[in-house]
This record gives sequence, C-alpha cells and structure tokens, in this order.
Amino acid sequence: MRWERVPDGTGAWVFKAGPGVLTSPTTPSDLARHVQLCGFRRNPADAKVKRIDPVRGGRSLTSPGIWLDATAPEPEGSPVHTVVATAAGQNMTAAELVQAADALRSAAETM
Repeated sequence: MRWERVPDGTGAWVFKAGPGVLTSPTTPSDLARHVQLCGFRRNPADAKVKRIDPVRGGRSLTSPGIWLDATAPEPEGSPVHTVVATAAGQNMTAAELVQAADALRSAAETM
C-alpha cells in the first residue's frame, strides 16, 4: 500500500494511489491545499497558516490543535488547560492530584 510517482503527460511527475491504497476523491486536493498553505517548503516564513497547539488554542490536551491564518493573532490559552499542564509537569502522584483538585474545588466554592 503505497503511492506511486508517475508522469502526468506534460513532463511533470504526480503521485497516484497504488494498489490497495484507500483514498477519497478529495485526498489529492487536500494534499495540494496543505502544501500550498504551508509554503511548499519547510520555511515558516512562507507559510500561510500556522498550527496552534491545543493548550494555547484552549482545547483539550488530546486535541491535535487548530490551524489559523499566519497573520492572525494567537489565541490565549485556556486557564484550565494551563493549570492541568502545569500540574502534569510536576510529576505529582495520584493522591497529590486529588488533593490539588480538592483545593481548587474548595477555592471555587468560596468565590
């Protein structure tokens, strides 16, 4: 299951789905759009879009992130995800995480 590189008749080379490759009619256009938006090279200055990681994008930690226009300002991260990422970086035990959650819950109740 692989893509094959074949001539397109005009002297250029294109990729064609090989035997066993599952593809939809939009796959080639999606790949072309991705290449065009990312600047054809690995040069961030040429890119027209940028990927925002899930924490700064305010999404869950399991999200693949979001794509934004390269000229758009980056969104501020969700404070909840920022606190969770900070706690995860502290290598806390399960008991310590429960204790931290209880402390946050009690602080929220007093507000």
